Amino acid sequence: VEEFMDDAFCDKIDIYFCGHDHNRQWLHPTCGVELVVSGAAAKTTDLADRGNDVYYEDDQKPGFLYVEIIDNTLTGEFYDVDGNLNFTRTVVK
Repeated sequence: VEEFMDDAFCDKIDIYFCGHDHNRQWLHPTCGVELVVSGAAAKTTDLADRGNDVYYEDDQKPGFLYVEIIDNTLTGEFYDVDGNLNFTRTVVK
């Protein structure tokens, strides 16, 4: 997987969103790419310690990611199932 990520993403994209893991994560950039997981809308699964540096991670409550892009600024906000804002990150390119 690492080799694929390096070949397909590094220096080619700014952000990668995925949702397969049933939790919410915003990882520190890898080779310049922001990595965001938002897959906890219906249920959660425990996070496995993979040694990743993260800005935010949660596997306790279902929730979702709200993204807004205005000009060259992306703002992502993680909310829990109760509508509480848990984390915000802004990226300017």
